Amino acid sequence: SKTGGQLRIPGLLVIDTPGHEIFSNLRMRGGSAADIAILLVDVLKGLENQTMESIEILKARRVPFLVALNKVDMIRGWRKDTAGGKGSVPLAAALKQQPPEWNDELEERLYNVVGGLSKAGFQAEAFYRIKDFRKQVSIVPVSARYGVGIPELLAGIGLLLLFALAMTAIGVWLGLVVPSVEVAQQVSFTVLFPITFVSNVFVPPSSLPSWLQ
Repeated sequence: SKTGGQLRIPGLLVIDTPGHEIFSNLRMRGGSAADIAILLVDVLKGLENQTMESIEILKARRVPFLVALNKVDMIRGWRKDTAGGKGSVPLAAALKQQPPEWNDELEERLYNVVGGLSKAGFQAEAFYRIKDFRKQVSIVPVSARYGVGIPELLAGIGLLLLFALAMTAIGVWLGLVVPSVEVAQQVSFTVLFPITFVSNVFVPPSSLPSWLQ
């Protein structure tokens, strides 16, 4: 605004918040600004204190998110030739190449994360076993080092964006026809779309341009 120019963002703006426990304020700011979120979890460490803090931030602000369960290549038995130096590799193809003991440990660690999310009030599951993406949080096992699982992670982000777009449209409609925030939230939760982040995109009529009101 000071220079008279315009800022145009032709795609996604990714805010990478630090995971160290001392950066609580930055995580709070990032969670407040986000439309969707990717919760990065170390498969060997599981849900740490700062991870639970981030979950509470997202929960309080009703930000839809998915979990990227990273460093699966650090689980014992990982075959390093999985990626083959070809960039991003679909997870399904990588899983088939791993030994049974690796898959067993992945399942154990994955369900530790599922249990932690359950305690925080979220239903979660590995993305390839989810039956209803509106009600369950997707967990995508990935290896950032080898590019494994990145195609599935991008697909999950695409789903979140579609949900966010749908919720924005519903929120604008509610803002036009319902004069009360409380009533709009009740309508959205019980009638239109039973997802907790509907109220996050509620738009009151007073905030819209006069021609749109």
